[in-house]
Amino acid sequence: MSALSRSGNTLTRFIEVLNPPLEGSRFLLNPMNIPSQRSLLKSRDCPWSVRWILVVYLLCGLYSLRSEQPKEVADASGSALPSATLHVVPLPTDRAEQILLASLQGLVNRHKASLWVAAGGMHAIILDELRQEKLSIRDLPDVWSALDVLCPENSTAILCDLNSPSLNVATSIAGLRDALITSPSLTNRLAEIGVRVSLDVRQWTEAQCFNEFHSQFARGQAVHQSPNKTPHLRDWAVANRLFTFYEPTSVKRSEWISQLGPNPLVYGWGADEHDYVRDVSRGGGVVIPSDWCLNLSAYPHLLPQPATLPSERSGASGNPLTPHNFSRKAIHTSSPALAEPLRPQERLVAFVVSDGDNIQWLMGQFARHPGFWASPVRGQIPVTWEIAPILGEIAPRVLDWLQRTATVQDDFIAGPSGHGYYFPHHAPNRAALARTTGVQMAQAGLGLVSLLNSGGDFQELVPLMSEISVQGVLYKDYAPYHKRKGQRSWINGKPCLAYRHLLWDNMEGADPDSVAAALNSLPPDPELNNAAVALVNVHAWSFKNVGGPLGAIQRTVNQLNPDVQVVTATTLFNRLNRHAPSPVSDSTQSAP
Repeated sequence: MSALSRSGNTLTRFIEVLNPPLEGSRFLLNPMNIPSQRSLLKSRDCPWSVRWILVVYLLCGLYSLRSEQPKEVADASGSALPSATLHVVPLPTDRAEQILLASLQGLVNRHKASLWVAAGGMHAIILDELRQEKLSIRDLPDVWSALDVLCPENSTAILCDLNSPSLNVATSIAGLRDALITSPSLTNRLAEIGVRVSLDVRQWTEAQCFNEFHSQFARGQAVHQSPNKTPHLRDWAVANRLFTFYEPTSVKRSEWISQLGPNPLVYGWGADEHDYVRDVSRGGGVVIPSDWCLNLSAYPHLLPQPATLPSERSGASGNPLTPHNFSRKAIHTSSPALAEPLRPQERLVAFVVSDGDNIQWLMGQFARHPGFWASPVRGQIPVTWEIAPILGEIAPRVLDWLQRTATVQDDFIAGPSGHGYYFPHHAPNRAALARTTGVQMAQAGLGLVSLLNSGGDFQELVPLMSEISVQGVLYKDYAPYHKRKGQRSWINGKPCLAYRHLLWDNMEGADPDSVAAALNSLPPDPELNNAAVALVNVHAWSFKNVGGPLGAIQRTVNQLNPDVQVVTATTLFNRLNRHAPSPVSDSTQSAP
């Protein structure tokens, strides 16, 4: 047979083997025929020219098959993962099954969102959005079904006691060994599916765990979690290979945090707020309140749908200081149009809902609670909300959802004390923490930050106020928040304003009637053209049975005189900026 004839026959076989299905306007290789294509490549009567053509078509076809997969759960870089399915499992009632599920979730969610625990609030909202976006979602009845589908081959388990610190030890080591976590009650059933116990840590202490493995734990993060909380936050610890511990001595807590730095994010909570935040601050870290978090390992992989232009989205305040574009690429613009100066005898008041650093609340019931985001009052009164800028990194869909559903009366500022909760007075490297806060505020499109300090003074804010994206600070002292009674400071030409009043349950002078009376009698301030300004901290956990914080704001506002104008914190700071000392110099002023 001639070479030409041989080539013709081979090309005929080549076309027959391809058997391309029509997909819209594109031809794709049939993956079922890859063995036949491989045999054609090996054929002796296949000329090299045809072989090269076939190789190119094979590569193009495989790429086409990959690109034709339906859009699935996105990874942290924003690219869609082919053949990815988000498996949804109800939270077990048995504690042993809870920790088994949490550890499995941490293992399989490292690189993509594969496992989700069904829950209410924001979790339900996000899951519903994913279903509407036609992402591949599979509901499973229990943790054992999830193990059957997702458990890595040759998996092992760490054995612990759920009622002792060994649960934290197991959480720490499971991340390092890519292992599940179990209690004695489940070992036999796990053995039946081929999961054996590789390490028994029931007699281990957290100190022993840290001393043996501290060099292997991830740097820059840690988890501080009570063993009483079984399913919460542990998926995050396992996924990120984090040391997990709870309530050592004060000195040991700061020491461990320092060794896990620099400037680590410490997820969880402590038995005493002040002591916990102080110790974390001394270790150079910041607190991320998250001890009741679920699904945290899945959220970073779930990116929002592509954002429209900021002008097309429902912004919050529309004030020039803060554009409120929560795209992860949002950059805060530092050239706001100048607001009008304060007029004589004018009184401006801003109500700020506290505890926005609490990501577990923002990712939990916040969105559907009638005293918060679901309040019938929201949208009728200007309200400023503290939020956690770190949501842009660890839960971008949550941050995006808040921005999309905000009304023109909703204003956002960074919660205490920037990218996380810390006391500047106790922080050994305030400049480093300020830099991180500046970056995250810029990414989240925030211009103001609420800062909570224990001891110290305004001069400890100089590093923070040196960041371009930070255009003002709302200052609180730890107990009481309004200790400085509206004191003002100008640092790098930017305003720092202390809270003047509180709305807080069971605190003298902090009920709606008393606060309204105080706001109606605000004295004129000569430094402000005989006008007056005031910040009111609204305690997030007060007034639970009477409409929540927004109900308390409404009752206060209903008693204000006509000359008291309620504005957002962003508007108040814009107006205040017109009264900065000229020439600009750092100074501290006390409001009368």
